[in-house]
Amino acid sequence: MLRIFAPLRASFGKLRLWLKDQIVADVPPEDACCEFDCRKTQCQFGEWANCKNRLSYLATLPAKDAEGTSRSSPSPTRDRTCCGG
Repeated sequence: MLRIFAPLRASFGKLRLWLKDQIVADVPPEDACCEFDCRKTQCQFGEWANCKNRLSYLATLPAKDAEGTSRSSPSPTRDRTCCGG
């Protein structure tokens, strides 16, 4: 009897793995304007660090997040999207 359900169990396992891969991680608040409000898909080197829209959005956020790390000094070398369009 268990042999009958083996293919079904294997298919359910594949479906579970596919569904797990489809779940999207939350966007950090400091990246929200870039992810959702910017028409650019990629910033040029240094453009992200000086983006006026991103910096004005960061000014509206609390100075520190729950872990106590500063949001006001992001790394300009990270490859991110820009909200400066």
